[in-house]
Amino acid sequence: MKIMTVDEWISRWKQNERFPDCLSCGSTDTKEHHFTQTWCRGKKKFESESICVDCHMWSWRSYADPDFLTPEEYDKLRWEKMVAEHAAQAADERLETAPSEQPTADAVPASA
Repeated sequence: MKIMTVDEWISRWKQNERFPDCLSCGSTDTKEHHFTQTWCRGKKKFESESICVDCHMWSWRSYADPDFLTPEEYDKLRWEKMVAEHAAQAADERLETAPSEQPTADAVPASA
């Protein structure tokens, strides 16, 4: 049984043209192992992992716009806002329809 070398293992991976520099040794001979990019409502997020052919160290880079939200996070915030607004509206309606706690002239007992 033959054990595969690192060079054999990464031979079919493509060059990393976006981020060619190794974060460990500075070499520009890197191969991309993992890259994901997500665009949502005009905001972006990406992750990139590469291996250096010279030193065999991994480099990880990631970026997300400060206000980037996945569709799930965006919907969760929207629903939480809607629930909070509904609760505030329901509380306002209860205050408007609640009987007044101030005594009326008829409710004051007459003193003898």
